Amino acid sequence: MKKALQVILHILGFPALIALVVLVNLPIIKGGMSYGIFVFVGVIVAVVMAIIYYIAFLCVVKSKKKSITKQTITLILVVFFCLCGLWVVADVALPDFLASATSNTIFYEDLVDNYQARALVNEALLDEYILRNYNNGNLPNEKNGGLTLKQYQEEGVRNEKVKQLLTIHFASIDKDGYKSFVEPWIGMANGGRLTIPTLVHLLLDERELQNVDYYLYDEALKEVQTDPVMWNVLDMLGKPMDIAMDIEGMLAGMEGMEGIAGLVPVIFGAIQGPAADITESLLGSPIYVTYADKTITLTPSNESRGVLDYQSMAWLDSNGLLYAVVTLISVRNIFLIFAIWIILLNFAIGMLRGMGKEHKKVKYDENGGSAPAYRGNAAGYPYPYPYGFVQIQGNDYGYLDMNRIRQNLIQGSQNGRMD
Repeated sequence: MKKALQVILHILGFPALIALVVLVNLPIIKGGMSYGIFVFVGVIVAVVMAIIYYIAFLCVVKSKKKSITKQTITLILVVFFCLCGLWVVADVALPDFLASATSNTIFYEDLVDNYQARALVNEALLDEYILRNYNNGNLPNEKNGGLTLKQYQEEGVRNEKVKQLLTIHFASIDKDGYKSFVEPWIGMANGGRLTIPTLVHLLLDERELQNVDYYLYDEALKEVQTDPVMWNVLDMLGKPMDIAMDIEGMLAGMEGMEGIAGLVPVIFGAIQGPAADITESLLGSPIYVTYADKTITLTPSNESRGVLDYQSMAWLDSNGLLYAVVTLISVRNIFLIFAIWIILLNFAIGMLRGMGKEHKKVKYDENGGSAPAYRGNAAGYPYPYPYGFVQIQGNDYGYLDMNRIRQNLIQGSQNGRMD
């Protein structure tokens, strides 16, 4: 019966921990399956900790030199170091590592608070990247010998075309984009201070480019072009920039221009194509200019070229590492809770194995120990030795009966006077 209870308690320990880790990580694994082993880091760590514990358990139990109490204490310490010690190291090392690897765009504390959100972002970024490249022809569709959008998204980076395209695109937007800009202007743009002067500097200042090949499908030529791209700052941000400007109101207030005010939207619609060509020839990357609701909107070429903003592209480039960190952090609270639970289970297992019922039998002899063993009065004396050595009571350790000793001493002294 005790053996069966011990087995049940063991199952409620690390096997239950592994099962819960798999359950919690299942949505993350499904979303990032294309990244292979990276999405299984949390599960792998749980299994490794279980293996360490059971190796320690077998070694400790087979040891005949330690009592069951000491064996139990040793196993409790193993559990503590496996499930809690890991996070002492992680909480010290991971924050700086993660901040450095993501250019201070992802913080360890944010992942600890909400790792699920990061996992969803990782999945959504890859899906959006594939969608853009499917739409612009960089990824051939089923009509051109390729796959469906759903198939591309299910395969993710396991698909060689997706993986190759992502590598080429990031190299281009990194080396001929972000890294070609100079401070302090690019830092101001990243910090949300993209003012008009900052924009002008980032658009017109001289930059050092590496002319990395960029893959873009040309619909007219029906082939992929590899010409280098000089990305502009709006491509780095990946979203349109709005400039509030009531052009219609300004023209309406000018003498002789009242009639033109109503044509402003039409004029902007007519110049959108030429403006994109001009900006591409001057800046290396087209900017699409539109006007609506008293606002001029400058739209970059990210979507048409099949890329996301620079930050998202950088995340995509290291998405495998991000998945590994996310799945590791996903087991943090589970480990800390189960550390207490498995420590209690080990205490219960120790009790079932006999902890607390162990006794050391202390043997005494005539010339050693606390007192010689009682021999009765086989020698014919009322007590083993003259002047009344006190008889040991029962089979446990001896004790001193002061009243008996005093009586013996008195009796001995009286017998001496009578002699």
